[in-house]
Amino acid sequence: MVRAEVVARKVARASAWLADASATFDVLAERGAIDRDLATAMRAAVGVRNRIAHGHAGVDHVRLHAEASSGVADVERFLAAIAAAAAA
Repeated sequence: MVRAEVVARKVARASAWLADASATFDVLAERGAIDRDLATAMRAAVGVRNRIAHGHAGVDHVRLHAEASSGVADVERFLAAIAAAAAA
């Protein structure tokens, strides 16, 4: 997940879209690099990562498993969308 956030930030910065880290995925959606649903999913995935990394409110292992399992497809969609946007 961290890699996806880093890629998103680099694309936004390289394109002079001037996003802050918390809104990177929204900026990519606004610019048409990814769709709005994917931006929402990726922000949620970053939230999962933040809960793990920073220990926010403990970690619910059942919820973590469910979110992480569904998040793999979102990351794959994100990488495909960014590759397509970079090639355009």
